[in-house]
Amino acid sequence: MGFHSLLGVVILGLSAYLWWDSQNYLDLNEVDQYYVTPFIVLLILGGVMTIVGFLGCCGAVRESSCLLGTYFLFCVTMCVACGASLFWAIHNEQTFCSAKENI
Repeated sequence: MGFHSLLGVVILGLSAYLWWDSQNYLDLNEVDQYYVTPFIVLLILGGVMTIVGFLGCCGAVRESSCLLGTYFLFCVTMCVACGASLFWAIHNEQTFCSAKENI
């Protein structure tokens, strides 16, 4: 099992536990959505990382250029998405400041 798959499973399990645990003590109003949304995003990210890691491992074992190409495409897409989200976060700092004040 590759590093991406293992890390994806850990993120998936941890975020599922934290999301389930947050449901026990948070009411779902607007302010509490700031607490719940990151757990859902981490659930999705963990699932994608698990699938991508599995594709990379299968591609390496079978020496399949198609699976390795798909793995490379997903890795590049994740890097571009991280860069785009960082760019968005830098240019929307006011949104984060208002969310921080509400918390």
